[in-house]
Amino acid sequence: MLDKIAIFLRKKFPNTYQIVLNIKQGRYIYTFSKDKYPHSFLVNSYENKYKGEKAPEIIYTFWTGDNPITENRKKGLKALEENAGVPIKLITPQNLSEYIKPDFPLHKGYELLSLVHRSDYLRCYFMHHYGGGYADIKPFDNSWKPAFDKLNNSKNKYIIGYPELLYGGLTPVKHTFLANKSIYDEYEKMLKSEEDVFSDLKKHTPLVIGTCSFICKPNTPITTEWYNELHKRMDIAYDILNDFKINSKENTIYNEEEYPDKGYPIPYFHLLGQIIHPIMLKYHKNIIQYKKLLPILKDYR
Repeated sequence: MLDKIAIFLRKKFPNTYQIVLNIKQGRYIYTFSKDKYPHSFLVNSYENKYKGEKAPEIIYTFWTGDNPITENRKKGLKALEENAGVPIKLITPQNLSEYIKPDFPLHKGYELLSLVHRSDYLRCYFMHHYGGGYADIKPFDNSWKPAFDKLNNSKNKYIIGYPELLYGGLTPVKHTFLANKSIYDEYEKMLKSEEDVFSDLKKHTPLVIGTCSFICKPNTPITTEWYNELHKRMDIAYDILNDFKINSKENTIYNEEEYPDKGYPIPYFHLLGQIIHPIMLKYHKNIIQYKKLLPILKDYR
């Protein structure tokens, strides 16, 4: 009888069924401890300058190459501008320099990155130093104004976004490291800790948010750890990227429509998902989930 009821609920009320299942499986219960992942970057701590700043009501989106924006992307940007309810700022190579803080230049390896990784880098840079909204260039049907209000009216919350997709939203742990493992200290121990992180992320996915769109307060512990780990990975990858650029037969910057790139040395999620998702799990109590920030994920390219 109980099995029949469960099947009925799953078909008739799938969202409610999933919530009940998550509760039963303990997916909402998580406490971070450095002892869980002793060789993961999550154990690092940094001086934090957060003083309770609110998220400015502006949404940043990025087009990092000189290649033309596709027609579908133009439609997505137009939909965002029409529906968001707050100003939209498209950052391109032509206006990027206006936003770079003199005391915080872009990493020296920025120009060596693929266009996708440039966007990954910039969303971290802007969210940390400026705060506000970030959006992929995809269509959005809903206003962002209620989400800004929710975040800015919540003293101990740092970021708001749509719940991460339960299946397919997380980055596989195998993408964490560069191909040359000798550049890492204690690689095997790092790998074990990262696998433990990913295992917990899979179980506790309902606690984190997605990376296509969100709103951040600036200079929070979340953005501070994100920014510092991003730059550590850029430091490690710089020589590899530079060699690739020098030795590449095609003197081009690869764009996001061509990913994964031909020989490009940095794994796809190395500068985004493998950093921000673990940090979100660590600070899940400082996150607000808001379903209406989810973009339309079909036919956006």
